[in-house]
Amino acid sequence: MKVILVRHAQTEWNQRGIIQGHMDSPLTKRGVLETSALLAALTDAAYPTDCVYSSPLGRAWHMGQALADRFLCPLVAEPALKEQAFGHYEGMTREQIQSDYPNEAESLFARDAQFCPPGGESLTQASQRV
Repeated sequence: MKVILVRHAQTEWNQRGIIQGHMDSPLTKRGVLETSALLAALTDAAYPTDCVYSSPLGRAWHMGQALADRFLCPLVAEPALKEQAFGHYEGMTREQIQSDYPNEAESLFARDAQFCPPGGESLTQASQRV
């Protein structure tokens, strides 16, 4: 069995540097083009695809739906595939977090796997979930 991991395409919040976590934002025009380019590349490579698993978040679901439609296979929502939950930091930019929560920002952006954002989950917890 071959497993191919695909990240969602660019969203408006990605473009603006806003942390999404379990929140969502629409794809940008670039994100739509990225989705088309991925579909073309996978089609050209003739990867056999039996099933697509996706986070239920809109940004990932969009990519999953496009893949499942292209390869005529089932699309399965898997909540465990959601991004790390950043709790109270979701919807904020890196700069806002660094300004409002400088001590926590240092741990968060240093990728301290044990640091748990308030109301969220640590990278360790998210990894175990996935």
